[in-house]
Amino acid sequence: MRRSNRSAGAGIAAIAAIILVVGGTGLALFLQHEKSRELTSWRNTLDITADTRTREVGQWVQTRFKELTALSENASLQIYFTQLPTDEATADEPPAQAQYLRSLLALTAQRLEFEPTAPSLSQQVGASVGTPEQGGLALVDRNGKLLVSTSRMPKLDEAAIAAAPKGETSLIDIATSEDGKQTVGFIVPVYGVQGERTAAAQIGSIVGITPLNDSFYGMLAAQNGSMKTLEVALLRSEGDSARYLTPLRDRSPLMSRREEGANSAAASAIATPQQFGQMLDYRSTPVLFTAREVPNTPWTLIAKIDRAEAFGAAAQWRNTVIAAVSLLMLALIASIVGIWRNASARQSLRAANEAGARAELLAAVANHQPEPLYIVDAQQRIWFTNRQAAELMQAKPADLRGKELSSAIGAAYAQSLAPAIERTLEEGAAQAVDLQRGNAKAPRTINARLVPLAHIPVAGLPEPTPGVLVVEQDITDALSEREHRSQTLQQLVQVIVSRIDRRDPHAAEHSAKVATLAAGTARSMGLDSAMVDTTETAARLMNLGKMDIPAEWLTRSGKLKTEERDTIRNAVATSAELLAGIAFTGPVAETLRQSQEFVDGTGPASKKGDQILISARIIAAANALVGMLSTRAWRDGMKLDEAMQTLQQGSGKQFDRKVITAMANYLDNLGGAQYMAGETKPTAKTGS
Repeated sequence: MRRSNRSAGAGIAAIAAIILVVGGTGLALFLQHEKSRELTSWRNTLDITADTRTREVGQWVQTRFKELTALSENASLQIYFTQLPTDEATADEPPAQAQYLRSLLALTAQRLEFEPTAPSLSQQVGASVGTPEQGGLALVDRNGKLLVSTSRMPKLDEAAIAAAPKGETSLIDIATSEDGKQTVGFIVPVYGVQGERTAAAQIGSIVGITPLNDSFYGMLAAQNGSMKTLEVALLRSEGDSARYLTPLRDRSPLMSRREEGANSAAASAIATPQQFGQMLDYRSTPVLFTAREVPNTPWTLIAKIDRAEAFGAAAQWRNTVIAAVSLLMLALIASIVGIWRNASARQSLRAANEAGARAELLAAVANHQPEPLYIVDAQQRIWFTNRQAAELMQAKPADLRGKELSSAIGAAYAQSLAPAIERTLEEGAAQAVDLQRGNAKAPRTINARLVPLAHIPVAGLPEPTPGVLVVEQDITDALSEREHRSQTLQQLVQVIVSRIDRRDPHAAEHSAKVATLAAGTARSMGLDSAMVDTTETAARLMNLGKMDIPAEWLTRSGKLKTEERDTIRNAVATSAELLAGIAFTGPVAETLRQSQEFVDGTGPASKKGDQILISARIIAAANALVGMLSTRAWRDGMKLDEAMQTLQQGSGKQFDRKVITAMANYLDNLGGAQYMAGETKPTAKTGS
């Protein structure tokens, strides 16, 4: 009997050890995953903040340059500017030209807020309140000498203005005056009426000095009250250090804070913009940060938040999870010991303890999740909600138990979620779907992640009761920012392509036609949207290498020299080299590099068949077809049927048979032939 008890005791000890090892390992892996997820979430938050504020500051600077440029192109200003006497001091009264220009500058200065009308934030961080802020507009000659200015215009550094680059706009960096107020300046060239817009033709400049006030600082102010230590500021590089230019949360004097050393957040932000890091800031406080360069300025924008605030709630939640899991493991071990001592008498008690521990753990973990979380069964009845989900459904968790999902969260949203719930239960695998919530005026995009459960861990349900755990995340802002970046990239590509095509009138819109044909062929092959976008972008940029080829080579009707012909043929390879360092979402540069390969392996790199990217095989065929259809300086273009017949002759040798078949389907059945003939514009059906 003793030997039997000892064996049972050893077995219980072994089971307890297994529970501790497995439970501890699982807990460590789970917490590590949650730390990584939390870090990624903060990176996304700071990235969106930095991108938004950088765009606002850049637009603020660009708007003032644009307005002053428009003023410099005013014909009356240009005429009166050239009529101003070289030495106004010799006149008893200001000449009529000077009076007109001063009035014009005053009206513009008030409209563009170069002349301040209200106290600024700089007055709240140490400036004397009674002193009026200085700012305004002035006209200077080519040598920086002041000719005309508004009444509050501060004294100008004529030597520095004269040294500014001619023929282009310049920024006078942020500076702090003796009374502690900040200003920033703009220099815009002035040319004669109908004169050339060159450095040599510049006759003078418009100089604008504007005080920085709440309208400017407001673009950097924290807009989310829940993030108490969030700070957005402008930086400037000063040797090996970085100086903060704008007001800070600690209300230190303007431009008094500076960080030195490669391990400081500000210095690292200037050295490597776009990065996301964890370092010490000017208070020697650990922070999370990211940065962006502000276009057309010497400034870098940094967005940062104290690490303690960022991970404080998460750390408290992790401690709760550790405590709950520890209690759960102890409860399990205690239950096993209870079974060993009295299996029949303690069995129901052990089950109750386990159920209570599971419920306690589930509630502790779920309520510390930042996203709404709930569990439904196959009939879409709710059996558990965390605090965030209950707030979303505007009810208490206890009142939601057993309630139908459609009545708690809305019939339309529940109906759109229903297929994903059914698929998750049928396949027994996690799913992720994007759904729409809200009304037409304020739609929101929700990413719902669904995880199958063999049994819903809620007391009182018959076992097993399969269910689905649903975790929701609002991704509306992230999608909006991604769409903005995509549109900006497409606009940039279009500008570059139009500049390239204008250099060769015989190849105008060549890149656009190849891109449309290639995109339509890719869709005809059933490729995913990412590969279609990669194919279209690469096709639009394939002639980028022609920028360095003399225009007379491209338009010559006679025979080209061998060197000239080889240079033009290598333009696509040159384009690939120029684009190699740009981080597109797909392999754009490699697509262009491989587009000169032949499917039979006789190309430059001897790649063959499926070794060549499908996007490269599509572009090779599309470029060849558009080239045969296009009129050149030395020949007329082919007809479509003749060009397709020539293309098919190279099928299996130079071109992929599958690509030629898909291209023929696009041309014959999906509107491609009408587009290539110029009868229609590209649409979602015809490509592009």
